[in-house]
Amino acid sequence: MKATNIKSAPIGSIFDVKLAGRKKLKLHIKTRLAGSFNIYNCLAAVGVGLTLKLKPSQIEAGIASLKSVEGRMMAINEGQDFDVIVDYAHTPDSFEKLFMDFRPVVQGKLIVMFGSAGRRDKAKRAVQGELAGKYADEVVVTEEDDRDEDGMAILLEIGAGAKKSGKVPNKDLFLVHNREEAIKFTVGRAKAGDTVLLLGKGHEKTIERDDREDPWDEVGVAKKALTNG
Repeated sequence: MKATNIKSAPIGSIFDVKLAGRKKLKLHIKTRLAGSFNIYNCLAAVGVGLTLKLKPSQIEAGIASLKSVEGRMMAINEGQDFDVIVDYAHTPDSFEKLFMDFRPVVQGKLIVMFGSAGRRDKAKRAVQGELAGKYADEVVVTEEDDRDEDGMAILLEIGAGAKKSGKVPNKDLFLVHNREEAIKFTVGRAKAGDTVLLLGKGHEKTIERDDREDPWDEVGVAKKALTNG
């Protein structure tokens, strides 16, 4: 089984399914699940559906109805003319896979916002910045669970990596420490056809600052920024 005639976008994919030995079988899949890995997940779902003797139309409808898990490649649509995706990606490996997936399908600019956690792997900070600088058109660096570290110092470490990839401060590299303000700033820079990736927090419901955990809702903050500015 394989996917053919694939048309991918930042917020999903459309493709046909070709099954060896079953030339008459026609399946046209539309999914709102972004990313190439979700094409493979859909093919697995097709296989299960066929094993259960479901009709092609039932399989197509079932896959089309699927929504992203909160904070995992989750598209936010408040009527804006650009795409906004919230995802939990927070490691160099997940960054590179994500950027390689999105870069070919983005029509306008790819604008990426993220941070790096305090009291965690410090070596990855500059690496993440360098990867974002390599693949994204604009990079916004913000907090992500600073804990008891100096938040701006973390941002500067990430920014150094982005500058290594050619990003220029206040031109296509921005440091906005407060995450809510960073989200407002990031979506405010997007224009028609652009894609915004808000990375690192995803589904998490708190953000660690100093010795406390503050309530956090990345999806809710993004929706508020899109509707209220």
